[in-house]
Amino acid sequence: MTGMTPKQRIGAFLTGQPIDRPPCVPLILNHAARVLGVKVGRYAQDGETMGRAHIAAYRRYGHDLIAIFSDTCILAEAMGSKLYFPDDDVPRMQTPAVLSPDDVHKLEPVDARRAGRLPVHLEAIRRCVEEVGDEVFVSCCYSAPFTMAAGLRGTASLARDLYKNPELAHALLEKSLKLVEDFAEAVVEAGGIPVLVDPVASGSVISRKMFEDFALPGIVKSLKKIRSLGAAPLLHICGKTSNIIDLMAQSGAAALSVDVIELREAREKTHDSVCLMGNVRPTETLLEGTPESVRKSALDCLEACQDSPRGFILASGCEVPIATPPENVMALIQVAKDLARPIG
Repeated sequence: MTGMTPKQRIGAFLTGQPIDRPPCVPLILNHAARVLGVKVGRYAQDGETMGRAHIAAYRRYGHDLIAIFSDTCILAEAMGSKLYFPDDDVPRMQTPAVLSPDDVHKLEPVDARRAGRLPVHLEAIRRCVEEVGDEVFVSCCYSAPFTMAAGLRGTASLARDLYKNPELAHALLEKSLKLVEDFAEAVVEAGGIPVLVDPVASGSVISRKMFEDFALPGIVKSLKKIRSLGAAPLLHICGKTSNIIDLMAQSGAAALSVDVIELREAREKTHDSVCLMGNVRPTETLLEGTPESVRKSALDCLEACQDSPRGFILASGCEVPIATPPENVMALIQVAKDLARPIG
């Protein structure tokens, strides 16, 4: 077989079958709005626009996985946190739902298919699946319980709670887990693949001990839920992960999307027990670099993982910046395409 579709390629990769070239999944998220030529603020609040943006980006770049995403606060927003929506940038936290410890008791369960902007993302999934779902898998990235709890409480306040009020932190995590699991079901019902992201659990933010005590249990349960829905669970934690990469590998993820860590170090610390995905630098290489520097970085990543028994997915370390030059995105994908070979 030659010329596999992205869906065939990813499907074969996840089941251990031969593939024609390495999968390439630059994390094209809000950058899709630029491809369509719409403001990020509109993209973040309208499912039709979000879906059309990702279809346009896929048609332009031909990457191996569509990733629906706006911001890490969509679940917290659905439970009452207030966001600010810039005209042409990512939504930002304005007022957390839990300003005082007593507010946690006011948090009520919400409908994962109707609350806040969750229907926006579900509509975007459905539109992509309808238009290009026969060619490419459509995923949806959303927060793990720890990052969702930070969206409900505020990151600085949650960090203090870990030390001074761990009971409150655990209560927030419990309420967060319920919506995280419910939204996974909604994503699958819409035809998407759930992808768990936990940036606030990064080693850039909390210690290994806090990750193990507060973040990891929710990750494990959330990934188990995704697997029970018939999907291969992917975990992305951006920032520094050298001090937690071994724990991430024990989470049950089928693949780990990594950012600020050398791939050889990640392989060594995980004992090649899990597929790695990464990790071309988003800002200094994709946004600020040239096609040639992107190609060099991509080839370095492939070389570092060329003999991995678990395989490797070439990707950006984190979200492709909104203003990334299209030629740099194409350069990353072209490296993988240049390695295409007949199979079967």
